[in-house]
Amino acid sequence: QHQEVSSVSKRFFLFFISCFRKERIIIFYWFKIKRKKKFEKEKNMSYNKNEFIQTKTGNKISRKSILGGSKHISMNGKGIIMPGAILRGDLAKLSIGVNVVIKDNVVLHPPYKLFKGSIAFFTLNIGNYVIIEEDAIVSAASIGSYVEIGKGAIIGKRCILKDCCKIADYAVVPDDTVVPPFCIVEGYPATINQESLPECYQEIVTEKVEEFYSDFSDNV
Repeated sequence: QHQEVSSVSKRFFLFFISCFRKERIIIFYWFKIKRKKKFEKEKNMSYNKNEFIQTKTGNKISRKSILGGSKHISMNGKGIIMPGAILRGDLAKLSIGVNVVIKDNVVLHPPYKLFKGSIAFFTLNIGNYVIIEEDAIVSAASIGSYVEIGKGAIIGKRCILKDCCKIADYAVVPDDTVVPPFCIVEGYPATINQESLPECYQEIVTEKVEEFYSDFSDNV
């Protein structure tokens, strides 16, 4: 009987050790994957200092972006303009707030309207803490603060995006659309999703933009 108990105890001990080893392996690989993702993120977020202009107010502007009529483009600080972005300040004023991220190949085109047979262009105003993802085309009259515009989205002429709203990837927002606060807009043509954004959306976008700016560091 004593030998049986000893045998059972031994099997239990070996089983425990086996589980412990498996757990250690799982934890090891979990940390390894986490470190790999962190490294990839840091690699993707870094940039060559020689390829960007940094202003006194902390703006980081890619030399591969196109700023037409730069004297008509105002940025209030800590903004990022990525390669391939096109800002048409040569048509009308572009007023950009603090902590605005304009990613690769984005086009900012001031809104216009036909008036007595000629085209009249108007100022494009962008608030604070705004992210415009890759390949988006924006011709809005006004974009509020704490706004996310998704990848490949098209914002039609003279649209007004209120504070704390989100435009989904590849959404096409028709001309003269007014997007209310805490709304998600998606589809083609874009419609307002019945699911509203959380009340803390301002804090979510603020943290996202500040983290992006902080991680976007030079590698020289």
